[in-house]
Amino acid sequence: MATLSIDTSSSLLSVAVLSVAEQSVAEQSVAEHGDNQKTILEYEESIGHNHAESLSKACDEILKQAGIGYSDIKKIVLGSGPGSFTGLRIGYAYAKGIACALNVPVVSICTFEAFSSFDESIKLIVGDARSNLYFTKYKNSAVEMLEKKQLLEFIAVNNINRIISLDIMPIELSGLEVCRPSSIAKNLIRLEQHSKSEPQTKAQLSEITPLYIRPINAKTILERNG
Repeated sequence: MATLSIDTSSSLLSVAVLSVAEQSVAEQSVAEHGDNQKTILEYEESIGHNHAESLSKACDEILKQAGIGYSDIKKIVLGSGPGSFTGLRIGYAYAKGIACALNVPVVSICTFEAFSSFDESIKLIVGDARSNLYFTKYKNSAVEMLEKKQLLEFIAVNNINRIISLDIMPIELSGLEVCRPSSIAKNLIRLEQHSKSEPQTKAQLSEITPLYIRPINAKTILERNG
């Protein structure tokens, strides 16, 4: 029995598997809820825009390390973004394909929630939406879209000096310490174990959609709200 976790929202491809299979030296023991037989293996690689070429290979490799096959997967956890339009589409298509073939449920979780697990002392998460727009998530609030000027004003008002981001260069927001998250897919699994979200069955997979906003649509939203 295993849970496969995938996040393709950025240039960092993140894949993990939670398994109760027999442990090997390569596996990392994770004691959760008093169950020390659960193990999580992870694979992360900076791949740029090569999700289509890299995702299936990464999943094959992580399952091989865990000593299991695709038929052992009983649930899929999927990072919903926000993030790369193409990357998210590839990740969703791949996960839905596996879910349909194996008739297993899928749980979709905001990737920024996994970022929060990286360092809970950092309250602001920022993602580059291009065209001078930024995805942001502050503390427990929902993900918002801000223009650069709005974001800088928000940072100044709240005295923020550290942010979490995968795709923001420090020069873009000068004076800030930018922390790069890791173990994204692994944190998605841990979040799912405590989540109240209902898994989507095969018949409901069409209802699962990633959180991406193309710059042209994002501008329209900002203009409508402004």
